[in-house]
Amino acid sequence: MVDGNVIDVPHAVLHSAALSFLGFGLAPHEPSLGLLLADALRFISHGNWWLGAVSGANVIHAGYALRSVRARRSAAVAKE
Repeated sequence: MVDGNVIDVPHAVLHSAALSFLGFGLAPHEPSLGLLLADALRFISHGNWWLGAVSGANVIHAGYALRSVRARRSAAVAKE
């Protein structure tokens, strides 16, 4: 049960970020990775490309960090 939930967490984070980036997620005043990307997108046209790069790297890092937690958890369950 726990292992199945850990598998779904990275997908939930990335789906939440995608929906809020497109404007279908959280309200604009609530913190979200997708809203961070959407705000950075406005500044890219002004030459501030690093805002989008750092925001995108944060989303990718969150996905990989949660995926590594899942892999460690699966390995620990397999050992038992």
